[in-house]
Amino acid sequence: MSRKIIVDFNKFYAMSKACSTAADTYRGYIAQLKTLVSSLGVMKEPSLSVGIEHINDLIGEMSKSASDLDAIADRLNSNLATLKRMQDSIENAAKNLGIGN
Repeated sequence: MSRKIIVDFNKFYAMSKACSTAADTYRGYIAQLKTLVSSLGVMKEPSLSVGIEHINDLIGEMSKSASDLDAIADRLNSNLATLKRMQDSIENAAKNLGIGN
């Protein structure tokens, strides 16, 4: 009895796409926060400086998170390609041995 190896490539693709989408969403928020910082900076109000620093810290953290999400998406895509190659190799080997389809 042979077993067919099934890898749900769509799940890997969906996870990769979700990470990329989240990274893009973060970048959109970052752009909005940068606009806010620019607007607040124009006011030249000393009491806003602490808030601006906190927003800039948040921008830095979000930028790192976006980069991390991009890296995860890249790794998922790489793993997906490796899994596809492995599945093809196993199926070809099984076919050459007369097992499976």
